[in-house]
Amino acid sequence: MNFVFVHYVHPETAHVSSMRMRLFADALTRRGHRVVLLTHPRTRSEAVAGPAEVERSLMSFDWRAPFHLSCPPIFSWRDSAARAPKLPRVLRRVLIFANMALRGGLNDDWVQGSRPYWPVIERAFRPDLVWGIFGDPSSLRGAQLLARRAGAPWVADFKDNFEVYIHPLIRSCVASRYADAAGFSSNSRMHESVAARFFDLPHAVIYSGVAPSMIAASTTKADAGVFRVMLMGSLYDAGRLRRFLAALGAWVQTLDPGDHARIELTYAGSDRRKIEAGLSAQPLPCRTRLLDQLPLDDLGRLCQSAALNAYIWLPSGFHHKLFELLACRRPVVSFPGEHEESVELAAEVGGDLRVCENEAALQQTLSTVWNSWRSGETVQPSTSINVEALTWDAMAGKLETFFIEMSKSASGRRSLA
Repeated sequence: MNFVFVHYVHPETAHVSSMRMRLFADALTRRGHRVVLLTHPRTRSEAVAGPAEVERSLMSFDWRAPFHLSCPPIFSWRDSAARAPKLPRVLRRVLIFANMALRGGLNDDWVQGSRPYWPVIERAFRPDLVWGIFGDPSSLRGAQLLARRAGAPWVADFKDNFEVYIHPLIRSCVASRYADAAGFSSNSRMHESVAARFFDLPHAVIYSGVAPSMIAASTTKADAGVFRVMLMGSLYDAGRLRRFLAALGAWVQTLDPGDHARIELTYAGSDRRKIEAGLSAQPLPCRTRLLDQLPLDDLGRLCQSAALNAYIWLPSGFHHKLFELLACRRPVVSFPGEHEESVELAAEVGGDLRVCENEAALQQTLSTVWNSWRSGETVQPSTSINVEALTWDAMAGKLETFFIEMSKSASGRRSLA
């Protein structure tokens, strides 16, 4: 089948927002499908091909990989201003609200810039289905309009929480615009239940997968020379981070001073400045190592070398990073809580998730894992963890089935009409 994935985020963006589109496209290509990625350019200066050149490229492409089509935005002061972080906060909120309510999102300039390419996609590719990936409604708008032009069904994907990104006053209005979708997918039951309140459509939960570099072999051992507590991903509000650091620092202080140098807090992610600020206000009596977002190969090696992996929990979302950390075959700490869905998923695949709802629970977990590491144990929660169930290829099989169902359902409705 021929699929078009529509998302304003460039697939090579070093952020989790690009991962779902890119890796599902790769996995579906391996299953014999053809995929076009319709995205924003990576940078303003990136050279992009015109419609005529894109049409020639589509006609001669060998389809051993997804076809990536970057579309330059058409300048709009409203969209540019709404995305400007230096704009006064109140004014920016007003612009964001207006753009969401009246213009379809914060990237309507990119949707308009993609219009000249739609006839090319229709003629040279003939999509069977279009998938719009939510994070900003602009992606849904682009998918909807392209699908109408091509006479194909389209499916919305709620990888993020619809209620978090859309203001309460306009949620019903925004949702009504996209009621013509054939269905919607989501990356968790939590996001599915939220979206189902606004979209009366067929739907399916399609979890994101785990890259091979994050999956540890059953013989992988933690670093024997350093007790590494690996904290990864977004840190969200300073309060949760402050509590985490306080608990870690208090626990280290309970140990023999000679052991302090054997303990290391390592952070990798996009919030390096936040943790730098937190440690400046609250220094730890152990080693620290702070890194920016890492390539998956490097991140995988680091997490697999840790004695304990951890992340800060945000109640309003589903944390896909749990899957990645479970695949590393190390104990995983979620602080200061986690949804029942995540607890059930960890148990289902045989992973070791330790939900620490307060500082005392975190210190107890640190002590338990420390004693295991110090005694020379492997610190492997399970050699029988079902890592195959977590791969992008496994998840892509479910997405493929859902796409086929949505395509057949849309064809049936057209036949009846």
